[in-house]
Amino acid sequence: MNKQKIKILIVEDDLLTAQLNKRLLASFGNVVVANDVREAHDLLKAHDIDVAFFDLNLSGELDGLRLLKLANHLNIYSIVVSGETAKETLEEAFINGAKDFLNKPFNNKKLEVVWSRFENHRKDIEFENIINQSFITKSQSLSEELYQIKNLSFSNKPIFVHGETGTGKRVVAHLIRDILKVENFIEINCSQYSDELFVGELFGHTDNAFTGAKKEKKGLLELADGGVIFLDEIHSLSSKSQKTLLKA
Repeated sequence: MNKQKIKILIVEDDLLTAQLNKRLLASFGNVVVANDVREAHDLLKAHDIDVAFFDLNLSGELDGLRLLKLANHLNIYSIVVSGETAKETLEEAFINGAKDFLNKPFNNKKLEVVWSRFENHRKDIEFENIINQSFITKSQSLSEELYQIKNLSFSNKPIFVHGETGTGKRVVAHLIRDILKVENFIEINCSQYSDELFVGELFGHTDNAFTGAKKEKKGLLELADGGVIFLDEIHSLSSKSQKTLLKA
């Protein structure tokens, strides 16, 4: 999958805590730190921030709530980080756009739980954008099927798309490619190949491995590594080729 570096903002007025949290978050993306409200405001406006960790009690004041409103307006995923925040303040924080909460101090284990929820949220948003660009529908059943495709796309398992001609199997394959944001997408029409040629295409071959093999060639499975290979018309393969494919 083509991964982009996540842009992370830490809003924390305690310099030591800010640096410790920056070290914890460094492996998750590009981290910038703001130690006061003005600096945080400028960074939120000037940078394309994906996720922000807010200490609400900045310099003894609840100025973090104002920043939450701005982050929410900018569609930034906001996580409140605090040690002694009152229940009423937390409720207000979530009303103003906070998506999650971390107790101070936090460690990698706690961070990974919160980060996993952020990643799921990010995938949902990206998926909705893809769907809105590709489909116009009010069908509840189709919407459910699209979300099933999304969940299957991240399963890291082979996906079998079944349907009559014209029902959109190729559309599903391209949707999976877009969801995963892969660079390698290879489509092959299985009906065009004999058993020998299919094996050669799939796994590659050496020079003169069979009649017509004039030079060494990498297989499609190798070329599609880390991406998606769409085997169209797979039902046309002989039982021999299907068994070979299952062993791949």
